[in-house]
Amino acid sequence: MNADWRWCKMSGLAGDSLVKYCPICGAENSRYSPFCESCGDADLSTVPLEAKRQDASFCVLELCDNPEVSFTVSDGQVVGRTDKADVVLEGVPNLEYISGRHARFLKRGEEWFVQHVGETNYIEVNGCRYVDREEVAICDGASLVISMTPFRVVLREERDAHSCCRVKP
Repeated sequence: MNADWRWCKMSGLAGDSLVKYCPICGAENSRYSPFCESCGDADLSTVPLEAKRQDASFCVLELCDNPEVSFTVSDGQVVGRTDKADVVLEGVPNLEYISGRHARFLKRGEEWFVQHVGETNYIEVNGCRYVDREEVAICDGASLVISMTPFRVVLREERDAHSCCRVKP
């Protein structure tokens, strides 16, 4: 049993609650990532696992056809079709066209970005299609299409104990 697993077990943390943070860019990475998924520069093989940091800001993807179907995404997380993604887009139309790991969401200062990370398909922000790995700025209310599935971006500041989220003023 390795030290990371013992720490996880002793602290009561398990599964996806442990991540690695890039020492170069600070991005959150999967516990299994050998290199930083954001900057690609950092070797994460010796970076210790730690509990996910609590960030007050996050992004919500609301399905345009049914806003009751939504997905909360934090800085550095990847959305996609399979459990290889941090946030699995279950129950959305055209799921078969979404890559297993399709798009990464990044927060730089006060600004949010989305980056296509899938091998095929695309993302579309406010009508402009992107197939490469460039980071595209998104704002509150932006239209985001992941392959053929349209979402509305809602930026949130903090969670409310009584409802899911509170809108950023």
